[in-house]
Amino acid sequence: MDEYAQAGGRAEIRFPLLTQPDLSADLRPYIQVEDAQSGSSVPFGVLTCEKLLLLTGLEPVTAYTIRFRKGLPLSTGLLASEQLSEKGYFDNNESKLLHQQVITL
Repeated sequence: MDEYAQAGGRAEIRFPLLTQPDLSADLRPYIQVEDAQSGSSVPFGVLTCEKLLLLTGLEPVTAYTIRFRKGLPLSTGLLASEQLSEKGYFDNNESKLLHQQVITL
């Protein structure tokens, strides 16, 4: 487990899930986290447990833009799974976005 997944001393964002996710699923290709001010990608960890999706290893008092790609292999209160090729997701094509929001920690 890398330092961002361990999230020691850092902030996390929690998304409630409707069902228990497949713990072996790699969700990172479906999620993008950027610093809302600079627009640069930031390192983060992804954990799932007890019907929660956690984005970990984030800095407190920072605004982040969170993007979820269509095809995310789970369902949440805000997100619904829909299959779509991963290729070209992060090309600013809004039709490929499942959900986007800015969160300030």
